[in-house]
Amino acid sequence: SEVGEQTAHGLSKIRAFFQSGITTVFDKAGNGIALKKLQETAEEKTEPLSKVYFASLVAGSDFYGDDNRVKPTAGDSEPGKVAWMTVLEDDTDVVKLVKEAKDFGSSALKLYMDITPENAKRVIKAAQNQNLPVWSHGTLFSAGPWDLEGIKSYAHADFLRDVVLENIPNAQEAFTEEGYDAIPYDLSTID
Repeated sequence: SEVGEQTAHGLSKIRAFFQSGITTVFDKAGNGIALKKLQETAEEKTEPLSKVYFASLVAGSDFYGDDNRVKPTAGDSEPGKVAWMTVLEDDTDVVKLVKEAKDFGSSALKLYMDITPENAKRVIKAAQNQNLPVWSHGTLFSAGPWDLEGIKSYAHADFLRDVVLENIPNAQEAFTEEGYDAIPYDLSTID
């Protein structure tokens, strides 16, 4: 199975990592079933392996429909409907979302994209109340960095360049056919 292959590959990696002096690894958006198996195997301490931590990916529904990486990451499950890969929308029970991620064994939430400011704030507060760290992209299209108070870490700090834009684009606008590079790095071009 795909999960079995990912677990076997992951096991060889954490074995090699440990032998190279890397004692801890943190995966931010992988297949939760494979990662949980690796985490449990490392915790058994039957051989020297890097300790495994992983985050549950949280994104808006458009991400799950448009991104070709979600199906392999979800394994045999439906993308966006599993504890390690969850849809966040206006009607999402964020307390339940966080609890399910924790119960599954996730070490943190990773806020990815297509998340509104209101939903970002709701899930961050719910995670804080349950003592689960939150990591995030610098911009979530449409939530901006100013909407992410309480997160523990930014990924892709280059997304912070969007704070100079008058309006942060939503996911569909930001990742058009022209790609994200259509948003200028040269800030002098912005009026």
